This record gives sequence, C-alpha cells and structure tokens, in this order.
Amino acid sequence: MVRFFLSRIGQTLAVLFTVSVIIFALMRMIPGDPVLMRLGDDFTQEAYERLRGELGFDRSIVTQYLIWIRSVLAGDLGDSFLNHERVSKLVLDAFIPTLTLVVASLIVGILIAVPSGLIAAMRKDSAWDYGSMGFAIFVYSMPSFWKG
Repeated sequence: MVRFFLSRIGQTLAVLFTVSVIIFALMRMIPGDPVLMRLGDDFTQEAYERLRGELGFDRSIVTQYLIWIRSVLAGDLGDSFLNHERVSKLVLDAFIPTLTLVVASLIVGILIAVPSGLIAAMRKDSAWDYGSMGFAIFVYSMPSFWKG
C-alpha cells in the first residue's frame, strides 16, 4: 500500500511538472511582446531594455521558468498587463462572489435533487421515477457553459 501511495505521489508530481511546463510554454507563445504591451507606443530603447530586465526576459528560458515556478508556488501570480494590479488580488476579489454562487447553486440543487430522488425511490418504475432520471441525465450531459 505504501508503495502504491508513493507511486501515485510520483505520478502526480510528474503530471504537475508537465502541466507547469506546458502552461509556461503557452504563455511564452502568446503573440506580441509583453514589454511593448506594457510600454505602449511612446518609449525609448533604454526604457525597453530596462523593463525587459525588470520582467526577466533578458534571462535564459530555464531561468525564467525557475523564477516563474518559484513565484507561482509562493502565491505571487504577477501583475495584470491590462490594469497593472496584482493577479492574486484580482483572484481573491473574485473568490467571495464565486463562492457565494457555488454555495447558492449547491443549496438549490440539494433542495431539488433530494426530494426528487426520494419520491422517485418511493415510486419505483413510475412516470416520476423515469422523468426525474431522464431529466438528471439530460442536465448532466449538457455542456457546462449552457447551464451557466
């Protein structure tokens, strides 16, 4: 059992490493120069080089990855290029409304699903049983973006 557990931990670490490398590579393949996006249209070559150094784009790709993964593991997601706020702050600001929606939908789902399931169990092979089962399968098979 311990061997199986250690094997699963190793597999999980390998998957996390692979996913982090893919995310880092995809972020670097986005078209456009992030330094130019940050500077805008009116800039000097000196300002470009200085910001490129501050953002770490003058370092090797391996060094950039190691700095990026260390920052992510520390909870530092960097600054938004759009509004220059900390990304971790933006995520935190959206957390409470998201949690509120999750809890509300969970409560509504339980208030509908539990009584419906109890009635279907008490009336086996009835129209209610088949109808509630069909509705559950229909809703479960819908893409999540249709459900909202």
